[in-house]
Amino acid sequence: MQVTEVQTCSYSREKFTSEVDVAAVWCPDTGDYDSWICQLLCCLINSGSVHNELFQLLSPVCRIKVRPVY
Repeated sequence: MQVTEVQTCSYSREKFTSEVDVAAVWCPDTGDYDSWICQLLCCLINSGSVHNELFQLLSPVCRIKVRPVY
């Protein structure tokens, strides 16, 4: 198992706005719901406003394609 180093967050309203206030984050032109929600969550997590280490570690996990088990 590879350990991912978590960077310390420094909240900046400008950084948050520049990363989150993008039309493509909220209304993507292509893709499905799974890829959209993944992109949205990663964008929010990486925006600098998340200070919880557990949530920061979820960003790489969100990028992994998970197949449903039925």
